[in-house]
Amino acid sequence: MSARFSGPLVYLDGRVIRSSPSTEVFEGFGRQAFPYPVPGLEGNMELNDKSSIDFEVSGTCMPKFKSFYTEGGNVDLQYKNFLADLRYSRRISGFGVAAGTKLRYLCLFQESKEDTNVIYTLAAGPFIEVLYHF
Repeated sequence: MSARFSGPLVYLDGRVIRSSPSTEVFEGFGRQAFPYPVPGLEGNMELNDKSSIDFEVSGTCMPKFKSFYTEGGNVDLQYKNFLADLRYSRRISGFGVAAGTKLRYLCLFQESKEDTNVIYTLAAGPFIEVLYHF
C-alpha cells in the first residue's frame, strides 16, 4: 500500500443563462482557479502472478474561506471532492485487461456580492480497459 498526494487544477468556463438577473453574459471560472491538496491511498492485492485487485481512494474538503479573488467584492470558496476506484486486473502475455467501478463526487461553492455559483457532480459506473505493455 502507498500514499499519494497530488493537486490537480480544474478550469471551467460557462455562459450565464439569459433568464439570469445578472448583467453578466460570461462567467470566467478559470481566473478563479485555486490549487488544493488531494490526499489519497492506493493499494493492490496480488491474487496470483497474473491477476490482482487494485483500489484507489482520494478526497479533499476545503471549508469555506475568503480567497484573494474578487468579483464584485471578495470571493468566498468552498470545495469538496471524493474519488474511488476498484478494479480486477489480469495480465495476458503483453496485454492487460481490467474491469471495475469508479465513483466521482465534486462540489464547488463560490460566493461573492455579485453572485453565487454552485457546481455539483456525482458519477458512478463500471469500466473496462485494455492495456498493451511494451
